[in-house]
Amino acid sequence: MLAPMIAVAVLLASLVLGSLASPPDVMDWTAEEGLIERSTVMLYFFAALVVAADRQRLHAPVWIALAALLVAAAARELDWHKAFTGTSILKLSYYFSDAPLRHKLAALAVVACLVAAAAYLALRFARGTWRALRARDAAAITAVTFLACMVISKLVDRSLNVLAQDWQLSISAQARSLQLAIEELMELELPLLVLLGLVQLRLAAGRAALVSLQAAASHAADPGSGPG
Repeated sequence: MLAPMIAVAVLLASLVLGSLASPPDVMDWTAEEGLIERSTVMLYFFAALVVAADRQRLHAPVWIALAALLVAAAARELDWHKAFTGTSILKLSYYFSDAPLRHKLAALAVVACLVAAAAYLALRFARGTWRALRARDAAAITAVTFLACMVISKLVDRSLNVLAQDWQLSISAQARSLQLAIEELMELELPLLVLLGLVQLRLAAGRAALVSLQAAASHAADPGSGPG
């Protein structure tokens, strides 16, 4: 249950930060290329390197798909897609804009590859993760916690914009700083959960290998265990 505990701790920390720190300080810490975002990017790249280093156990195309998604997450934090296209390549309006066709095709190819990678991992592991979750497997709990935190961070990201744009509500600086604290700290948490899940998978594999070795040694030591 380590992952849910981390998620709760991060949420509480973000609430404290957003409530007690001054809005200018929160804006500075959560700004583009600020401390929190730089840390998030480095953790995503580090997680991708860990996945690539573990390719003998994860095998292709699992490690390729996972590493590609992690690098894409880091690139999104750095706004590399906006540097190339001027806007988000995930917005449908971009593909109907007057942007150069070659840019649209390149962006569409990138999105298609990432969707394919995510779909492959979902089809490959969704059912097994559900079974493992029911058995309270640590890595499965971490995976579900990751998905929940990702969804919540996106909802928080859009919440105040919806209130301001769709409902014409006035948003205070304190409310904006609270939103930024929750969103950015939860995004920082995501690559940490990936790393935690990788550690948990490696530990589980080590325990399974040890049990197999012990069973084999016990079988070899028992003279009555062979075929009659």
